[in-house]
Amino acid sequence: MSDIQERPGTSRVARTAIFAALAAVLGLAGIYIPPLSVLTSFLWLLPLIVITLKEGLRGGLLSLTAAAVLIGLVASPLPALFLTLEYGGLALVYGMAFRRGYPLHRVLVAGVAVAVAGTILVFLLSMAVTGVGFGEITRQLDDMSRWTMDVYEQTGLTDLMVERGISREELADMVDSMAALAISILPGIVLIGSVFTALMALLISRAILERLKIPVPEKLPPFSRWRLDWRLIWGFMLGLVLILAGGSLELELVSIAGRNLVTVFAFIFGVAGFSIMVYFWQKAPRGIVRILMLVIGVAYFQITLYLLVFTGMFDLFFDYRRRYENIGGKSDGSNS
Repeated sequence: MSDIQERPGTSRVARTAIFAALAAVLGLAGIYIPPLSVLTSFLWLLPLIVITLKEGLRGGLLSLTAAAVLIGLVASPLPALFLTLEYGGLALVYGMAFRRGYPLHRVLVAGVAVAVAGTILVFLLSMAVTGVGFGEITRQLDDMSRWTMDVYEQTGLTDLMVERGISREELADMVDSMAALAISILPGIVLIGSVFTALMALLISRAILERLKIPVPEKLPPFSRWRLDWRLIWGFMLGLVLILAGGSLELELVSIAGRNLVTVFAFIFGVAGFSIMVYFWQKAPRGIVRILMLVIGVAYFQITLYLLVFTGMFDLFFDYRRRYENIGGKSDGSNS
């Protein structure tokens, strides 16, 4: 794709049309072949990122608009609109950030902000179009809790819980509590999805741009060397403060805001903890040690998740990898 710009007979309009058509094809593949949508949701951004990087914001906007129109004509306007609103801004932001050589942390922060805005916009628009409000979502989750109890009854899990000293009423309360928690942290889950989208789009676009010999700023460190800025702990602390304040002052909205903040930052710390686990997995000798690490991680999966979150959190202050290298562990030579 990078050769298109160098052809003397190819005008900017032609380049814009070619990249728009390529983006439309990839977007349509995700609409008509749903299993591919997870991959094409990121891949259709690539032509738009490239044209924005090469031609600037105007060229990116023209390509994005043309791609949206093509998708709307071939498929239908609504999927085209949702796809454009949710992911289009991400392509423009990444293309301009690569064009101007911004550092990776600034690129990712901008991408997360745009992805969050796009996701919220699509969520609100879809509720307006379908007429399904937040109350309907809440009722569906309540129905799911009742369906879960029916499944427990049919499969005999309820009797098993009763044998372990948990009554049917207590089990129903547990299921209802889980449904209520899912409802309360729904905004946080949406935000986590936006963070994941922005991160994966950045990784995939950078990798493919490098394969196409298109220069991109700042080399991305290997996943095992990813490290968070220590100031992120303040976001987590703010969430805890809001939960405590909301509980003591009986302000449910404040508590919900705190739970969502804690959920988002727990996810971020969990990713950092997984990075540390990958680092020590690479350092561990092959054979029985790695097998034990894998078996323990799977057998005690829930405990492992908590361990990853706390490991990523405390690494902000203790930097386990550097400490390991300082006491005799060998560095892999990559930048942290």
